[in-house]
Amino acid sequence: MTTFSPPGPKVPEAKTLFPKDLARMMAAGHPHCYVATASVGYPIDLMNKVRKGLNHKGAAYLMIYTPCQKGFVYETPRSIDLGRLVVECGLYPIWEWNPEKRAFDYSFRPQNMRPVSEYLKLQGRFGHLHAEHIAKLQNFANEQWRMMGVELPEALIHAADAKNLVNMAAAVEAETVAQTL
Repeated sequence: MTTFSPPGPKVPEAKTLFPKDLARMMAAGHPHCYVATASVGYPIDLMNKVRKGLNHKGAAYLMIYTPCQKGFVYETPRSIDLGRLVVECGLYPIWEWNPEKRAFDYSFRPQNMRPVSEYLKLQGRFGHLHAEHIAKLQNFANEQWRMMGVELPEALIHAADAKNLVNMAAAVEAETVAQTL
């Protein structure tokens, strides 16, 4: 949910397309650049990548996940938690593009792998989602893990089925409001 794409009766999940992967597009279009993704939830990794980018001879592109308290609707002290959770649930993979080898480096692995619902429930912007929307996001996250060559635990495969999930807390209220629009 955003200001420009609020949920409504026709499209309750608001946006139906996943965001473009700009970092991958940069790596594909500019193979001599240093390209990496990072999250504020892992500050040491972030500092190391900034250092590598600054020391790289040529262009460097860093895509850094930083939660927005006003847009995401969450408690401000949870910023670092959200930065970790988005990586742990697989929605934002952390990687580097090695311009010398021209290959992706997926060696960064979070200590835990969590279902997407743990990340979603901390944010008010996702309160209207139904189980099928959460399952769709879990499938996307599972594909991200597979792309990185990670073996999925049974719990994440199980979480990708809408029958095994429940609606977010405000989904029923959001559905009522959406039908009045």
